[in-house]
Amino acid sequence: MDNLKVSSLNVTGFIQFDMRHLGPMMGRLRLAATTFDSVDDVIDTLDCIKDRSILYTAVYNGCIMAVGGITFISKNVGHGVLIGTRDIDKHKAFFYRNLKRHLHQIINHCNLHRVQCDLRCIDSQYIKFFELLGFENEGVMRQYNDRKEDYYRFSLIRD
Repeated sequence: MDNLKVSSLNVTGFIQFDMRHLGPMMGRLRLAATTFDSVDDVIDTLDCIKDRSILYTAVYNGCIMAVGGITFISKNVGHGVLIGTRDIDKHKAFFYRNLKRHLHQIINHCNLHRVQCDLRCIDSQYIKFFELLGFENEGVMRQYNDRKEDYYRFSLIRD
């Protein structure tokens, strides 16, 4: 199941997101590094934000690696969303290079001056990933969710 392929996605790259892409990802999600409690939470959230977001599906040789993009929270401000699978670790360079390129394309195309992302403090091993993408750590948001977990807030500011 780890290398589940989607026959209609015989591509390598980032493609426009479709809710149907979630099916093949379900058994391989990394919920531990997200704000989501369950697969149903992922589906509900993406269904709610898809109409006010630019979302992509990352595919490597037909295998879905992640879904992510930017949700618009005001005219020139966006909030980054990333839901990955274990396959990201297998193709880190491909994923990072393409994510960075698409992130900056969205920022420029939508004339965003700020994009922010959240990361649970217990997942601090991902801080370097955000920094490599150009984000800066703005500090800790205490008891940010209903489980009273602390989160880091990262931002990428375009001057």
